[in-house]
Amino acid sequence: MSARTAYRVARLMRQTDDVLQPWHETRRQLIKRHGSERPSTDLEKNNGADDVVSEVVPGSQSWNAFQQELKTLLSETVTIEAVPLVVDELPSVSPSDLLALGCLVEDGDGSPKVRPV
Repeated sequence: MSARTAYRVARLMRQTDDVLQPWHETRRQLIKRHGSERPSTDLEKNNGADDVVSEVVPGSQSWNAFQQELKTLLSETVTIEAVPLVVDELPSVSPSDLLALGCLVEDGDGSPKVRPV
């Protein structure tokens, strides 16, 4: 991968992380507010969970309120300014990955075209 492409990928990852961290923190707060605590399972502990985890149980009294607030959070629109990655400069990428990257990838000469994503 060229230095330019590596820089673009790193920048895109940092911008995406800046958006996702507060989103995940807000989701965790929703779970704590509407859920209840329970001991974590061995599988959860093996995956890095604390000894006690919070969960919102489907059908519980707070389930509908949790779902409403989560739906609102999921509908939030975010714009990230990104310079598209040039397909020819990426290491082997599967067609399904290219489709997933969508407007973040372009064919062509790689001239910077900053656009909202």
